Amino acid sequence: AQVVVLAARSTLQQKGGEVQFDCDWTPSTRDAYFLFLRNIKASLPPGTHISATIRLHQYKFPKQTGIPPVDRGMLMLYNTGDIDDPETRNSIFDPEDAQKYLLGAPKRYPLPLDIALPLFSWALVYREGAFWKILPERSETELNDTLCFEKIGAAPLWRLKKGTYRSGHYLRPGDQIRLESI
Repeated sequence: AQVVVLAARSTLQQKGGEVQFDCDWTPSTRDAYFLFLRNIKASLPPGTHISATIRLHQYKFPKQTGIPPVDRGMLMLYNTGDIDDPETRNSIFDPEDAQKYLLGAPKRYPLPLDIALPLFSWALVYREGAFWKILPERSETELNDTLCFEKIGAAPLWRLKKGTYRSGHYLRPGDQIRLESI
């Protein structure tokens, strides 16, 4: 499992610092990740707190995924939809998708939780009907260039009419771009 240090608040030598770890652990990687967290906690200065990101599936199924040995969690309330499906309206956040995880979840998660909400947008590129690439935020105005792009239906979806470069990537005729934002 890949672990990313998300934040280190204040200097760790000062009492009250916090380090947050981001890992989308699974039942098969849980033991190694939780051992890592316990070892990190033991090696940090006294008074240092550690937190871990909690994905929605980990929140809903704590018995299967486990509870990380940290002081608090950060519930990641985004990436609720299927990025691979060109028909998904918004994979960053869809209230109906999020509700599926929240309904039926335990009444109380065993750790104090903060909530992370999405503040980003992106353009998803689909090639030959399959997800191909994430591009940094694109403007809808840019995609209104009717020589290059053709809007498809009411969804924020465009089809390329001719090849072009965007964000250093060559986009081919027929590629589809879906804009997603909050």
